[in-house]
Amino acid sequence: MKAWIAASLLLCAPALADVANGGFSGPHRPVPSPRAPITEGDLASWRVVSGPVYWLNFPHCSAHSIELGPGAEVAQSVPTEPGVRYVLRFLLYTNYQPPTLKTVEVTAGDQHVEFSDDAARELRAAHTWKDEQVVFTASGPVTDLSWRGEGAPGDGPYITDVWLAPYRPDQQDDIDIRRRYTQIVRAVQERAALDVYRLQTPDYRFVPRQGPPVSRLDFNVDIHDMLAGEPDTQITVLDVRPNGAAMEATIDESLDYNDHGKRVHDEGRQVDTWVRTPEGWKLSLTKELAPTGAASP
Repeated sequence: MKAWIAASLLLCAPALADVANGGFSGPHRPVPSPRAPITEGDLASWRVVSGPVYWLNFPHCSAHSIELGPGAEVAQSVPTEPGVRYVLRFLLYTNYQPPTLKTVEVTAGDQHVEFSDDAARELRAAHTWKDEQVVFTASGPVTDLSWRGEGAPGDGPYITDVWLAPYRPDQQDDIDIRRRYTQIVRAVQERAALDVYRLQTPDYRFVPRQGPPVSRLDFNVDIHDMLAGEPDTQITVLDVRPNGAAMEATIDESLDYNDHGKRVHDEGRQVDTWVRTPEGWKLSLTKELAPTGAASP
């Protein structure tokens, strides 16, 4: 049962790591309620071109979101390969404070795209983060990325979960599954158990190498205990492939954690089954396979 937690802490997927600090980590843990102003130097790997910019205590999958006030802009320069097409993706959210229509202008190389979201067009229960993307062709070894907000003071657009990958239209499901693991990484790193639970289907099951399947409720009790055990782990995604309407990811993991005062080491391989839902891909089943190394109590 410990193996799936390992998949939550470190993802070895360089293609998804070109944007540094895409979850907007900073010195505030947690972010002061309801928001904290950001100045140049506060936001690791990012440039605050102009303000006001704020951290928000309104995370999605445990990534910190930031708010861009009118004319506020954040930017980052990322390594790219000339001539290669990339897809830049991020999550956008707006609130119900007037004006409800919020706009952010995204620049990626020579592409300038405006994204708008009007919270008033949806019921509050249905309003959620929008997954946006910009496809561009890199013209040099470094590409500038920036987000510029428009809106009323204090009520600008929110963005989070920014990442970059080579654009392969036939591999978007594969990339989306790997992106889910980066979201789990952030949730577990910040001990945000509820954000891990949200990425599971209601009927999620865990099948250990030995013994009967474990229900979602019982498994998440173990997640809660594991997060208190200062886990240290590594994971390698070996393969992601379709299985009917679902996607299966095969993973090798190595985990060290504290259990009642003892340091425990475990290594193993598992297969995760992901299903597509209106809220995106969610984990429905985990099967442990043969151990890949020694386990010690």
